[in-house]
Amino acid sequence: MSDGEEYLDALASILDQIGELLDRGRERYDGDLMVRLALQRLWIAAGESARLYCGATGTEVGVEPWSSLWGYRNVLVHHLLDDIDDDLVWVESSRDLSEYRTTIGAIRQGR
Repeated sequence: MSDGEEYLDALASILDQIGELLDRGRERYDGDLMVRLALQRLWIAAGESARLYCGATGTEVGVEPWSSLWGYRNVLVHHLLDDIDDDLVWVESSRDLSEYRTTIGAIRQGR
């Protein structure tokens, strides 16, 4: 079993990329389908990184923040594009990003 560091690295990078998309602003997000799709895809990748981290470290996927990341990944993966609420994706991304960054940083500090 690894220490999962490579998956934390990947997750941190993905969160940075999500931040870059959010920095483009809500107007750009609303007006550009490719930005909206990229944001969704990055959250899917974040959820996969969380799952892989749990597998590598023996951590239960049901533990936060992993369960939220994995759950959000599942919502985005299993819904048709027209069924995804773009407004909700923006709001949740804006709200949750700094919390995930802080949590990942704390996990890394604790090593």
